[in-house]
Amino acid sequence: MTTEIATMDSLKSKITDRIRNSFVELIPEEAWKTMVANEIDTLITTKTDRSSALQNLIKDELLDRFRKIIKEELDSQQIYMYGKASDFVKEVIKETAPTLIEELFGRIVQDAVLTIQNNLVRY
Repeated sequence: MTTEIATMDSLKSKITDRIRNSFVELIPEEAWKTMVANEIDTLITTKTDRSSALQNLIKDELLDRFRKIIKEELDSQQIYMYGKASDFVKEVIKETAPTLIEELFGRIVQDAVLTIQNNLVRY
């Protein structure tokens, strides 16, 4: 039973690959080059919310690769050290401190400045 399922899956895969390759072969070389060039040009120059199939493919592939790289990096680090920051976490904080502080306290400080400004205008 298992061999039969594996054989059917491999047969379907081979048929799918053959059909896909046949369709690609039907496209003339110059037309193919033009399509690829247009997709690359659209990818580089377009600033709209619409995405092409190639853009989505590239985005998905890059996200998968980034996730894998990040997971490997985090898996290779000792992240938790029983109540204190690990060396890895300390390094992340050092590298991101300006942005971290701005994100954490920016709104609070902005509101305080606006309150002071509004109070000064009243008097």
